Amino acid sequence: MKRLRARRPSGAIVIAFVALIAALSGSAYGAGQLQKKAATGAKGFVGADGKLYACAKAKTGAVRLVKKGARCRRGERSVSWSQQGRPGVNGAPGSVTTGKLGDGAVTTGKLGDGAVTTGKLADGTVTTRKLADGAVTTGKLADGAVTTNKLDPSARSQGFVTNQNGTVALPAGTDTPVASLSLPTGASYILTAATALGSNGAGGLIGCDLLENNNPIASGSANLPALAAFSQTITLTTASSGGSIKLTCNPATGSQAKARVITAVRVGSLNTQ
Repeated sequence: MKRLRARRPSGAIVIAFVALIAALSGSAYGAGQLQKKAATGAKGFVGADGKLYACAKAKTGAVRLVKKGARCRRGERSVSWSQQGRPGVNGAPGSVTTGKLGDGAVTTGKLGDGAVTTGKLADGTVTTRKLADGAVTTGKLADGAVTTNKLDPSARSQGFVTNQNGTVALPAGTDTPVASLSLPTGASYILTAATALGSNGAGGLIGCDLLENNNPIASGSANLPALAAFSQTITLTTASSGGSIKLTCNPATGSQAKARVITAVRVGSLNTQ
């Protein structure tokens, strides 16, 4: 029976094995070497063909980057590999979902100009909490982009008006309603109430109040001349939080009111000084 002998691998096998290791692991090592060399000003390790070139030691497997065409030393073999691999197959439509992206994976710098359009955003995707302070400026809004329907109801301006025609008799010493308006509560309004006033001929002082839920919020008065004519107009302006709005007038002598108007403008916020 013949005795088996362990043979030492030939030099060619060792070189081939080292070259294989260099090809598999050389990308990470070579990239580190390339960065180190680039930091010292060395250039030209990537050839025009997009490959990296190196010399691998047969005994240790150590790899050193060289320029294309450089001759390796004794005991080294020339190896090369592509700097960039083959492009992968495009994913199926919809294969990249939000759940597959890590937090902060998609940054502004990774998006091309015009890459994100309104048509690519689902309804409700962009919320106020996702916008940085000052991110939305007038210059970034297209003409007509902001409409009343897109504004939160509390941020919209909305107008209310009552214009009551005809003449109302104002008995002396009596608070008589001359105009009224009902407003949704829990909001901020700017109110303006006005009416034309005339005496029955005796003249005298007349006072008018603007009421919110029967509580006075503005008052005014006028002195009517002793003429049977509409000679004065009272206009009252104030802020309100809504509810039942009334304009009442109380003359010293019998009088009349006409052209009775109350307007209200709802505002997003109101600062009273």
